[in-house]
Parts: sequence; structure tokens; C-alpha cells
Amino acid sequence: IAWTIAGRMPLRVGGFDPHLPADWSKPGSGWKGWVAASDYPQISNPPWQRLWTANARIVDEGRHLELIGDGGYELGARQKQIRDGLRAREHFTAADMLDIQLDDRALFLDPWRKRLLALLDKGVAGTGRDAMRKALDDWDGHASINSVSYRIVRAWRNEVKDTVMDAFAAVVRSKYADFKLPKLAQAEHALWSLLELRPAHLLPPGYASWEELQLACLDRVAANLQKQPGGIAARTWGERNTARIVHPL
Repeated sequence: IAWTIAGRMPLRVGGFDPHLPADWSKPGSGWKGWVAASDYPQISNPPWQRLWTANARIVDEGRHLELIGDGGYELGARQKQIRDGLRAREHFTAADMLDIQLDDRALFLDPWRKRLLALLDKGVAGTGRDAMRKALDDWDGHASINSVSYRIVRAWRNEVKDTVMDAFAAVVRSKYADFKLPKLAQAEHALWSLLELRPAHLLPPGYASWEELQLACLDRVAANLQKQPGGIAARTWGERNTARIVHPL
């Protein structure tokens, strides 16, 4: 078994930090041909006898990661569950592999669910919040089609993340008005640390506390879900997680 990159990779020259945007306006900088096939990153028959990707990072820090660059890897929560599933046994049937493929456990969101429950139990009650609290009772630990709680927790986590990260983007927009924050899949650790440590100087403007920010995010999610037919109780994950697959032509 082996993993490598398919397709040609441009050879970047001129001396630059691969962790930062590169200035190619200087003579001698930029792309100069292609990376030789012999220099491609490759993982071949690893001692652990497993390979997994899940759109996440494959190579460690160092020469190979510097060569590939960081174009925005996924967070890695799905990758971890696949890895753990592959490590759980030495021999696999087709059904075993299907179980890994269909693993929809919401391990990543469970800490967010617990945070939300603690917030609701501590915060001031309200119509939308009461409905959200009741809907959280159907949590089964999976991204189930009929789960309202999974959809609520996911939507609230995303709202909190967007609110916090947009405060940093606002600083940039004050100088560059058309700036748009890129997808930051790896921001989870920073986000969670902010909510745990609650630094006052990094609290987004318009909120008196980090708790108030989280409750405001909850209220926005509740208002959005409540205004749809059937209210919050009808907002299942299956309703939200749909696919429209058609021929490209």
C-alpha cells in the first residue's frame, strides 16, 4: 500500500517561508519548472500497515509538508475516527470496512453539546432557549437523520466560531474593506481556548462577556430555526444534510 501526490507539483524557488504568503515580485522568485518525481512525498508500506486520508493532512511537519504547502486541510476529526476504526482490528471483512465508512458518531461535537447544556442550565430561560433545551434531549451521539439535537449543536458551534473569528477579520477590514476571512478549519483549538480562558481583551465588541456571546449565538440559531415550518422541534439533521447530485451537463 502506498500514498503519494497525483499530478505535477510546481517547484517554488527564491527563498521563502512556506508558512507565510510568498513575495514573487523579486527577480528569481516564483515557480521554476516542476518538482522531480523522485522528490515527491511518499508513504509506502508503513509499519502500522494502514493508510487513511479523509481530506486531512497526511505528512508530518518538515520537508514534505513544506513542499506540499497548506491549502486548507480539514480539521481531522473524521480522519481520527477512520484511523481508530482501522486500528481496532487486524483483519477486515467488507462489512467491517463499510462500518468504518458509515461511522456517523458525533465525537467531535459532544464537548460542544456539553458546553451548550451547561450554558442553558446556567443562563436566563426564554421561549427559544427552552425549546432548544428540550430538543437537545434526543441526542444519541450520532449525526442521525432524525436528530434535532445534532443539528442544533452543530449550528450553534458554527455560529460561535463565525462570530469569534469575524471579530479578528473586522480588524483587517478596517484597513482592507473587501477582506473576507478564508475557511479556517484548523481554528478549533484557538476557538476552544478562547472560550475556556475568556480573555477580556479578545472578546468581540458588543458583548459584555464570553457567556453573553455564546447565549447571543444560541438565540440567533434558535430564531432562525424557529421561524421555519414546524419550529425547532422539526429541524432535523436529515432536513439540513441533503445532496443534489445531477449530471454536470
